[in-house]
Formats: sequence, structure tokens, C-alpha cells
Amino acid sequence: FPSHDTPSTGRTLHEEIARAARTRPPLALLIADVDHFKRYNDALGHPAGDVCLQRIAAVLLANGRRAGELAARLGGEEFAVLTPMDAEAAFELAERIREEVWGAAS
Repeated sequence: FPSHDTPSTGRTLHEEIARAARTRPPLALLIADVDHFKRYNDALGHPAGDVCLQRIAAVLLANGRRAGELAARLGGEEFAVLTPMDAEAAFELAERIREEVWGAAS
């Protein structure tokens, strides 16, 4: 899962913002922060915390695979999805991701 400092993530982000500036399509940025992750990590241990983050990353990647989309880990327990869609569609995507992450936690 790309983190914020990988060359490919930075390149993709730059390319999508430049394309949006040229063509003016909608562009949405979804940011997710995992609530209470430190408490989870402290209680269950770092290996369990790593598995948790991997499951979240898998959900984001599965929902951020269309052309022009970028899913990335910003750092710690923060993630982002850059997607060429309007606010309504982005809200629906965010809600779908939230539901899938919640389901993966079960």
C-alpha cells in the first residue's frame, strides 16, 4: 500500500491534480483516520495493529482502482483516496468504504 512519500504516489497525485486543472473535472479527496487506533494497538499489540491497517488498506484499494484514482496511506492510521468524482458520488464512496471497513472489523 503506497505511503505518502513514495515516488509513484507523489507522481500520481501530481498528474491527477494537473489533469484536473486542465480539464476541470470534479476531483474529490477522501481522508480517513482510524478512531482509537492507539488504544487498539496498545491493547492487542503491534502485530494485531498491523493486520488491522492491512485490512483497511485492502478495503481502500478495492474501492480505489478506477482510472485516475489513488489510494494511499498518509501515515500512522491516516489514509486517503483521491478520486475524479463529484461530491455526491464521493460521499457515497466514503460511506461504502466506511461500511466495508466496519464489516472487516467483525
